[in-house]
Amino acid sequence: MHFIGDLHQPLHCADRNGDKGGNKRLVFFRERKQAVRLHTVWDTLILPTSKGRRSIAEYGSTLNERISAEQANAWAKGTTSEWAVESWRLARDVVHAGVPADGDPPKLGEDYTAKAQPVVDEQIQKAGVRLAAVLNAAFR
Repeated sequence: MHFIGDLHQPLHCADRNGDKGGNKRLVFFRERKQAVRLHTVWDTLILPTSKGRRSIAEYGSTLNERISAEQANAWAKGTTSEWAVESWRLARDVVHAGVPADGDPPKLGEDYTAKAQPVVDEQIQKAGVRLAAVLNAAFR
């Protein structure tokens, strides 16, 4: 279960200039005064923007309700390797967009969060659909 979830966090499938999936790249996230790892931004700091004050169960239900049958069918297809490449592309195209590979920590503001938030939500949705598909196949 953990593996399928981690596969959908884009930085778990990417390494840019030896940054160890964003663990060696510091950024200033929104109004924080202390720099944090880019990986931490994607692991824990973007999610509260999506979740708001809802419980995890409420948030999960909301995400689940937004998945169409067509999306579920499409997302359940493929292999773990294909899913990893998909996450790598998101790291390249979204996570690293506007974040220099080196230099002083850049500030990631509201515009970065606005682009990242829907990606986080969709990756959580895909992970749930795909975990269900993997478990259903295992218990057939």
